[in-house]
Amino acid sequence: GQEASDNTEALYVQDEWQQALGKHSKLQMTGGLRLIRNQQFGWHLSPKVSAMFSLNNLRLRATWSQGFKTPTLKEQRYRYVKEMSQIMLYVGNMDLKPQTSNYFSLGPEYTIGNLTLSLTGYYNRLKDMITLVTVSHSQAPNQYRQQYGETLSKVRQYKNMESARTYGIDFTARYAL
Repeated sequence: GQEASDNTEALYVQDEWQQALGKHSKLQMTGGLRLIRNQQFGWHLSPKVSAMFSLNNLRLRATWSQGFKTPTLKEQRYRYVKEMSQIMLYVGNMDLKPQTSNYFSLGPEYTIGNLTLSLTGYYNRLKDMITLVTVSHSQAPNQYRQQYGETLSKVRQYKNMESARTYGIDFTARYAL
C-alpha cells in the first residue's frame, strides 16, 4: 500500500467576562478564537461567542461559532472493495475542500432543587459538507472497472455538498443525587 500523512496544528485562546446586574442576576460572556494550520489547506481562524444571562434559578444561553473541518486521509485516499452479497467499491476523493459551518444555539435552563431542566434550539449552516454518496460506475478507477466489470454493483465516494443545514431541539433533565 501507499503511505500518506497529514498534519494539523491548532492554537486556541478563550476569555470570560462576568458582570453582576443586580442582587440575583448576572451576565457572562465567553469569546474564543481557534487558529488552525493544516499541511494541505493552510491557515483558518474560527471564532466563538457565548453569552449566559442568569436570574435566580433561570439561565438563558446563546452561542454562535464557526467550524472548520479538513478532509481526513480516509475521505481523500480510501479504496476498499466490499464483496458480500454484492460488490461495492468505496473510493476517496483528492479534490475535497474543507467543510465550514456557522452554528447558532439558544435556550433556557431552569433549576428546581436537585433537578435541572434545559431546552436548546440549534441551527447549523454548513458549506462544502463532506459526505459519502453513490456515484456512477464511470467514476470508479479504471483498474476496478476492468477487474469487476458488470459485477460491480455500487460505487461510493466522498464528495462536498454545496450546502447543508442541520437544526433541532435538545431537551435535557438532570437530577443530582
